[in-house]
Amino acid sequence: MHILLALLFIWMPQGFASPASPVASGFRPVHDFHTSIAEMDYNPRSKAFEVSLRVFIDDFEKALTLLIFQEKFRSLLPERLAKIVVPTQTDEIKQYAEQIIKLDKISQDLYPLVQEYLAQRFIVKDANGQTAPLHFYGMEQGNETDVLWLYFEVDCRAVELAQATFSNRVLLELFDDQTNIVNLTYQGKKKSFLFQFGQDKFGMGL
Repeated sequence: MHILLALLFIWMPQGFASPASPVASGFRPVHDFHTSIAEMDYNPRSKAFEVSLRVFIDDFEKALTLLIFQEKFRSLLPERLAKIVVPTQTDEIKQYAEQIIKLDKISQDLYPLVQEYLAQRFIVKDANGQTAPLHFYGMEQGNETDVLWLYFEVDCRAVELAQATFSNRVLLELFDDQTNIVNLTYQGKKKSFLFQFGQDKFGMGL
């Protein structure tokens, strides 16, 4: 069932939100499944994977909010949010988890927080334990009203890809039914991977 819904998710039209769109008016449809889609293409010139990751906006807002509940990441909050009192009790977290970080208007002052989240959750590592650095470049809302596109690069110049593994744990900390689909292209070869709770790491097989 999740795979069928995910395929529908892939084929939804892309684009920017217009002023008259539901995104601009603040309306978001409710979704009853949790799926992300990533297109991961290897660039032989830069020796890096260029990644476009598609997530539901409200899910990603909650993930970023939960990240700043950790004291060590509080410094990544932009100045406009620095005075927010972050709740510590479990019931308060549930109540406010979707109220601190909002992505209705894309703001670059949130980029360091997004960078840290993705670096924790989207990981390429070789057999020697060397982790490929991740560089976040930007994000935009789709015309689908509830979708966010994230763009980043995984620099593999110092990583031996022959026996490398990669993990996509994006949003798995939030939803037991979260599924993360990755369509990987490397030197003309294409592979697809399905990450989910309990199965969040694969060998790249390159």
